[in-house]
Amino acid sequence: MKRFFHSPFFLLVILVFCRCTKSETTEAENPKELQRLGYEARTKAVAFHDIHQLDSAFTYYNKAKELYIRAKDSANTAYVLLKTCEILYEYNDYDELQTTAVEALHYLNTKRDTAYLPSVYTHLERSFAMSEDLKNAEIYYRLGKRYASTDFEKATFDNNFAHANILQGNFDKAFEILSAAKTKYNLSDTLPIKAKILDNYGFSAFKAHRKVDGDPMALALELRKRNNDTNGLITSYLNLAEVELSSNRDSSLAKAMLAEKIAKENKSAYDRLEVLRFLVKNADAPASKKYAIDFVRLDDSLKSASGKAKNSFALIKYNFWKEREKRIQDEARHQLEKQDERFVWTLLLLVLTIAILWLVAYFVRRSKRIKRKASYDTEVRISGRLHDDLANDVHRTIVFAETNDLSDKENKETLLNRLDTIYSGTRSISHDHGEIPHQEDFGNYLRALLQEYNSDERAVLAQGIQSVNWQKIERFKRIELSRVIQELLTNMRKHSDCSHSFFAFGQSGKKVRITYSDNGKGTTDDTQKRKNGLRIMENRISGLGGTATFDSEPGKGFRAEIEISI
Repeated sequence: MKRFFHSPFFLLVILVFCRCTKSETTEAENPKELQRLGYEARTKAVAFHDIHQLDSAFTYYNKAKELYIRAKDSANTAYVLLKTCEILYEYNDYDELQTTAVEALHYLNTKRDTAYLPSVYTHLERSFAMSEDLKNAEIYYRLGKRYASTDFEKATFDNNFAHANILQGNFDKAFEILSAAKTKYNLSDTLPIKAKILDNYGFSAFKAHRKVDGDPMALALELRKRNNDTNGLITSYLNLAEVELSSNRDSSLAKAMLAEKIAKENKSAYDRLEVLRFLVKNADAPASKKYAIDFVRLDDSLKSASGKAKNSFALIKYNFWKEREKRIQDEARHQLEKQDERFVWTLLLLVLTIAILWLVAYFVRRSKRIKRKASYDTEVRISGRLHDDLANDVHRTIVFAETNDLSDKENKETLLNRLDTIYSGTRSISHDHGEIPHQEDFGNYLRALLQEYNSDERAVLAQGIQSVNWQKIERFKRIELSRVIQELLTNMRKHSDCSHSFFAFGQSGKKVRITYSDNGKGTTDDTQKRKNGLRIMENRISGLGGTATFDSEPGKGFRAEIEISI
């Protein structure tokens, strides 16, 4: 090995490499031209969206996003992502909606782009609510209201969260929210949100057996008639039908049938499905049978349309990804063609040399990996005891000492006993066999680890943990991955000042990819501690034969991509 590196052949390779790397500077893309093309694509997308041609709208929104990203126009990138969220919400694709909304957050500055933040949090609040995850829905409800600047925006957040509680049967909580919203905000009669609040307020009062002044549901119906709000009329008649069912069944069924008629004429398929569900349950036997047939047909049709739409959207995104990859490859090929042809053979020689070096490095890494595995076994046994027993005992002892009067004889005795326990634990540390959970529990371990860092001030989201076959990953690699994730979480908590962070896990063949992003303040040149943490993570991933890339700018958050082979 030494002889190779000191040989004239190796020196020749270095000289050839230095010469070959002198290439012409890549022509920079024109940001203004990219913004113009992005605006054209966005305009077409909005036009298709307005006439409900959602496939075409989705295509042009994605095209505009790619152009705005290349132009480094973060605000417009976030805007088209939010418009994409509206389409995903129509098709009830809540998982993809959450991913897209979080992606939009990545491009927004919480101080500069406050106009967009209420829309992002509205999408996240509604998507989690419709996924029956009220805990996360409430987190984004409160975050959204923090950035809402108008009565309309605040009222929208209150109504959405109250409606989510109504769907989950939490009628008392919905009533309290809407009771305050009804009088707190100054809303015009022409705004649909006012009728929504009144209707949901009256309905939640009925369900919670609360008395209210006047008839808010009737007032909501009158406002919707006056404003020709057909979608609102469907909701009003259906809610009134449920309220009147026990007291005036004929009137109740008449209102439900009217709601069904309006929904059918207005082509409001999902609203019509809910009305048919009510009629199947409460209409007379002959009519109920007919409604049941209509319900099944419509339900099957909607499921089929939703499935086709999701597949279509996935294909559109995949095609854009392929186009982007092709564009990058074409640009690289274009640059290579500009180089002098005399470098072709020397380039082949360089490739051959790199291949030889890679083989040498591979065998060296394999030898180091065997030694490292033995080291990991010892490290796991020791760290498990330190973390699980001694660290917890020390922490509890510190808390006890800080919160109790040590001049008290009994407290002093308790403190001495705990210190004695810690001392005894240190003597038997060599017998520890602790480690992270087995393969089948590793996904749950990661989920619990991420949940520990969730708080009202900071949300940690994760997607795709179960999509990775953790059983195929060697034990020492899982140990390293868990430590890298812990390092990311520690950096997030100590340095990022973010309100959201997102982990995406995925597996493609024998490759596992972990992507992390947050909307924090990003890194600066003087954050030495964080730079040290990133260096440690890079070293760990490099030791596994993987790659780790980090991307961050002040005020634009932090992003990390990790990939290893299983």
